[in-house]
Parts: sequence; C-alpha cells; structure tokens
Amino acid sequence: MPAVDLARLAHQVEHVRAAVGDPATFRGRFLDLMALYADRTRRSRAETGPGLPVPSPVIKALANGLAEETEAEPERAALVADILWNLETRPARLIAVTLLRRQNPSDLLDRVLAWSDRTDDPEVLEQLAGPALAPVRSKQPDSFLEAMAELRRHFQHRRRAFALLALRSAVEDRAFQAVHRVLELVPPRSDQPIAEERRALRELVVALGRRTPGETSRWLGEALSRKQAWAYPAAQAAVEALPERSRRSLERSLLAARAAGIISNHRD
Repeated sequence: MPAVDLARLAHQVEHVRAAVGDPATFRGRFLDLMALYADRTRRSRAETGPGLPVPSPVIKALANGLAEETEAEPERAALVADILWNLETRPARLIAVTLLRRQNPSDLLDRVLAWSDRTDDPEVLEQLAGPALAPVRSKQPDSFLEAMAELRRHFQHRRRAFALLALRSAVEDRAFQAVHRVLELVPPRSDQPIAEERRALRELVVALGRRTPGETSRWLGEALSRKQAWAYPAAQAAVEALPERSRRSLERSLLAARAAGIISNHRD
C-alpha cells in the first residue's frame, strides 16, 4: 500500500473536487483514487478492487474537501452524496454521510432512514445513527423521536436495531434533553428479540445508566417486577454503568427477579 504523502494527497483531492459538476468524471476520479490507496495486503489477489480498505487520512481528506466544495449548496452536496452512496463501498459511503450535514433536517432524516435500510455495514450504520442524525436531534427532536418510535414498531428486526443505535447516540449526546422519552422506546416488540437487537438494547441501557442512573435503575426495576423477560439481560448490562446507590437498588431488583424465576437464555 502506498504511503500517504499529505502534500500529494491534497493535490489528488483537488483533482477529485474539480470534477464535482461532472458525475461521470467525478465517479471515475474518485474510484481511481480509492484504487490507488486501497490496502491490497489485506485481501487475496482475487479480491482486488475499489472496495478494499483505504487509509483513514485519505477518507478524511476527501470528506473534508468535498464538504468544502459543496458547503454553500446543500442540493449539490446531496447529489454528490448520492453518487458516492451508490458506489456501495465503505469508504464512499462514509464520505457520503459526511456530506449530509447541511441538509434540511426533514430531508436529512428521510435520507438517513432510507440509507440505513440499504446497508448492513456496522461502521456505516454507526455513522448514520450518530453524527448524521445530530442536526435532526438538535433542531427537530420530536420528529427524531417519532421516527424512532415508528422504527421500534417495525416488523424487521434490523430496523428496530437501528432505532436503538440512533437512540443510544441521542442519549450520549449531552445536548439532547429528551432522554426521559427514550425510555418509552426501549422495550422490544417481542420478548424474544434476535441477537443484533439484543446487543443494541444492552448498549442503549448502559448509555442510559450513565446519563440518568437513578431513573434508569427505577425503570428497569419496574420492568423486572412486571416480569418482562427482556429487562433481565438489560438490567445485568446496566448494573456496571450505575453509581453505587442506583446499582444496589437494581441489584436488589435482579435478585428478586431471579427468585421469581425470571432468567435469561441469551448469552450473546
């Protein structure tokens, strides 16, 4: 893999930027640059191509350059983002997500939700759930929560799991003040959510425990007292994130749940 020479990279980024107005040329220049920096040492010879891992400085430089190029024109940024997203590689999609930051929050929310349904890449999903939705959380928190509530009712588990990712990012964002409303959206549609959703749920309750320990401890304790099976592994995950007073309270609730025969069969 070629070493990243920053001066040379800056020139290469300018070459790509100059083609933003010509989709075909832009696509070709972008792919050529990706192929140049692709880490071919991590794949077999049969797997060479523009979708290979690319050094993070290259991705960051391209993202910054294209964001600057389209900063004053949100519609133009959206068009470039669509071109990149449709290339269906991780580097292109990560850069595409960064170009959305100046979109109208309503348009941004719709685009993020649509894109999140078209990828299984964990890194891309994390960026969509977190940084990409930050303007929506800030400017239209009600719309954000309504969209997440709809996803939590979705028949597809992957959509429900994405909502949990987005809610965790909201809880971790200290500027987001509607944390109490997130609690209403945590319980799964079924008491038997699959592994992906269970993991996302546990990560969310840990974030809630760190942000609002007393309220989270009480809420999980109430769910345990109602014998809601999902609450047992969630409470186990949350315990370590709680300060001592809240932790003791939740541990008592867990002991009571064990005594009542509420046990978890989930080990992932």
